[in-house]
Amino acid sequence: MSLPVRRAVIDIGTNSVKLLIADVVGDDVRPLFEDSRQTRLGKGFYESSRLQPDAVKQTAEAVAEFGKEAKAHEAKSIRVIATSAARDAKNPGDLIAAVEKASGLKIEIISGEQEADWAFQGVTSDPQLAKRHLLLLDVGGGSTEFILGQGEHKHFRQSFPLGTVRLFEQFPVSDPPTAAEF
Repeated sequence: MSLPVRRAVIDIGTNSVKLLIADVVGDDVRPLFEDSRQTRLGKGFYESSRLQPDAVKQTAEAVAEFGKEAKAHEAKSIRVIATSAARDAKNPGDLIAAVEKASGLKIEIISGEQEADWAFQGVTSDPQLAKRHLLLLDVGGGSTEFILGQGEHKHFRQSFPLGTVRLFEQFPVSDPPTAAEF
């Protein structure tokens, strides 16, 4: 049997940055540490399709903190992925440069289809769920992925530009919503 390898993944989303540190053997992932920071990378993004400087700065700082945390946990590798806001931005280079300057880490901007594939793979890594017919909805800040499948087979997967930050930016509401907003 192989020995576990400690790995870290930092997920840069439209609303938050998440960290997972886990021991990995083949397809077996055993989480050791998780954290999340709300940096609102997508705030103010949808009018211009440009990532805003303050949000980029906060995101880069969160990635740098998580990189230090991963190293403190002796992760052998740190993978940084970015999703909807980064892939839709006219200026993803601003984020890439800020993260690399703050942490020395490189970002991989993934497609909506890759995001859907990994969400499905994560859920079906649970043996109880792997055998069932599943409809998964992965609701993020900038996109939502719909995945229909069973086991390793996906019958349908699609990423839609429909997320919580995107909706609140385009259709702002009061807290609590007024009768007219409902």
